Amino acid sequence: SQVELADVAPDTVGGWAQGQLSFDGVSLAEAAADLSRTLGIAVAVDAALAHRPVRATVRLDGGAARVMPRFAALTGLRAVRDGAGWRLAASP
Repeated sequence: SQVELADVAPDTVGGWAQGQLSFDGVSLAEAAADLSRTLGIAVAVDAALAHRPVRATVRLDGGAARVMPRFAALTGLRAVRDGAGWRLAASP
């Protein structure tokens, strides 16, 4: 495992405690992992999109059924139910 230090905007730290997650240039795969951890569900990403950078802030109210489509809309993607979890895919 590799540890990497990076500058972080102070107002984005602990956003989950304030009911939101903010992403500023992280990969879509990293954002999906954060969403998965925060929502307690599996969130997968189509392999072709995994390295795409994400800049968005998403509200966490309403559970995964509301958060995932909201996040997808913010990022120009679509959220698809995938068994017990979700998958982020390119818009048709």
